[in-house]
Amino acid sequence: MLRTLGSFRRSLREEASERWFVPAGLAEALFVLPFVGVIGIVLARAHKPLFRFLTDEDSLLEWIQFAGFAAASIFALVCAWRLRKKGRAPLALVYLAFSVACFFIAGEEIAWGQHIFGFGTPERLEEINEQKEVTV
Repeated sequence: MLRTLGSFRRSLREEASERWFVPAGLAEALFVLPFVGVIGIVLARAHKPLFRFLTDEDSLLEWIQFAGFAAASIFALVCAWRLRKKGRAPLALVYLAFSVACFFIAGEEIAWGQHIFGFGTPERLEEINEQKEVTV
């Protein structure tokens, strides 16, 4: 098991630095981060105020998700642009679609800025939207 884990770690570090030009340590951290996050949330369930701080509307996790999706949207758009320049239009379209999807999810995550800019929910939307926000 440890041998397999070591082999996986070596592969991850090599692939990240040689192929994607991402520092090996950063690649490892990005790989481990979701697992640490899940463990943290599970442990936080034991302390209600901490759990609510992490998971409530407009709280820490929501903003982390927004930042992640917004960053993914930008990075995917850059990838699409570079792929298009290299003549790989079909793959560029896939990245463009992914970028648009990430942008949409990021917007939904923060109700399209409703809480930031302080605008209200239109009456008709408030009637049919369970969250009473400007979201799909």
